[in-house]
Amino acid sequence: MVKKSEPNTQNAERSSMDVPEKPGRKSSKKNIREKADELTVRIEKFKRGPQAPVRHIKDKKLRGQLRASELLVSDAVLSAAKAEQWLLPAEAGTLEAEGMERTYRFQQVEILKEIETVSAQKAFDLSLPTLGPYHLKYTRSGRHALLGGRQGHLAIMEWGRAHLVTELQVKETTRDIAFLHNETFFAAAQKKHVYIYDKRGLEVHCLRDHNEVHAMQFLPYHFLLATIGKPGVLVYQDTSTGQMVAEHKTKLGRCDVLQQNPWNAVLCAGHHNGVVENVTFCPYDDVLGVGHSKGVTSLIIPGAGEPNFDSFVANPYMTVKQRREQEVHQLLDKLNPSMIQLDPDNVGHVRVTMWSPNSSGPLVQMLCHQGPIKAIAVDMEGYHMVTAGQDKQVKVWDVRTYKPIHNYFSAAPAVSLDISQRRLLAVGYSGHVQVWKDALNQKATAPYMNHHLPPGAK
Repeated sequence: MVKKSEPNTQNAERSSMDVPEKPGRKSSKKNIREKADELTVRIEKFKRGPQAPVRHIKDKKLRGQLRASELLVSDAVLSAAKAEQWLLPAEAGTLEAEGMERTYRFQQVEILKEIETVSAQKAFDLSLPTLGPYHLKYTRSGRHALLGGRQGHLAIMEWGRAHLVTELQVKETTRDIAFLHNETFFAAAQKKHVYIYDKRGLEVHCLRDHNEVHAMQFLPYHFLLATIGKPGVLVYQDTSTGQMVAEHKTKLGRCDVLQQNPWNAVLCAGHHNGVVENVTFCPYDDVLGVGHSKGVTSLIIPGAGEPNFDSFVANPYMTVKQRREQEVHQLLDKLNPSMIQLDPDNVGHVRVTMWSPNSSGPLVQMLCHQGPIKAIAVDMEGYHMVTAGQDKQVKVWDVRTYKPIHNYFSAAPAVSLDISQRRLLAVGYSGHVQVWKDALNQKATAPYMNHHLPPGAK
């Protein structure tokens, strides 16, 4: 009978003591796995769809070109994913409630007491009661703000430092304002025509082909200024050459709402067959600007903006030399207006209209509300569109299918909408501003934040 040998525990303990495990070996392997998983997630973020199938292509030259381009794209995606770790070192924060508390009950005064002094200085109330109501626009970098009063008061300010860059009084009704490619030039839709001013307040151009404009949008990658107004004519003009690119008669009457899709530069127009308030998020900052009849108010909205800026797209700390170089590169990289289009397989004929300078008619017609359209907003990815109508409804639409996802009701017709970089929805109506979180993909049950404007503000 063979007796089983028992393991020598003493020798095992001695051998383990003789060869100790290197400290940090397990933790280093775990960190490597975590970094690999994180890199995989970031690669998926930068991908623009599946790779092109090349096996069925018989042309060897074309097949080789497609493989080379796919390899180049995959290398670029990998490089962008690796660089994001250093380009985006910070994380965005949000407002959180404890227990029975609700975030929409927090007042701005309570928030300012809990944040650092530098962030608290970004909240202010600029009282301008005689020249309003006001519109407020930010540059793409978020460093400069443009103020436009209905009574003709125009001003550019470096709002973070409370520094007034320029101020002028045009002594004429001003319906809308827009920055051009940066803070150097801006456009003002005045009583009869659109005027271009520089940052010193000097009139540079008078665009006489734009008549009685009520809404404007500037397409930064195409250098196109698009306007629409009382005649219902949508006009595209190249601001770099002065050339008229397109002029479309909508045949739908007066239009007060014009918004661009940041993803594909398609314009969305809301018709009456269809401002007192204006809400707009500041890029790369947790700030919501509100223009009203009493002036301008800046609110702190935690988690609204991206915590880090992309220096290639918008650098708020740009020097004069860097700005000049960027202007040259933007002109050289200017996109052709013919590239503004929708997928022909998804174009429908389903009162919001979508336009491009290449088509004499609307690409899409959507019956959104039973009454005039008051405001439109589109998210940065171009997936969702939010509309507000005279029927006191705020609807969220899937732009890919042109179908409604869900809707909200407001106490009064919403007159201004905006979506932040982190997909927070701001709704302005009467003397109130509401901010909704996670309100696009799913229906939110309560607002994220509430704010009441000063008495008398509209």
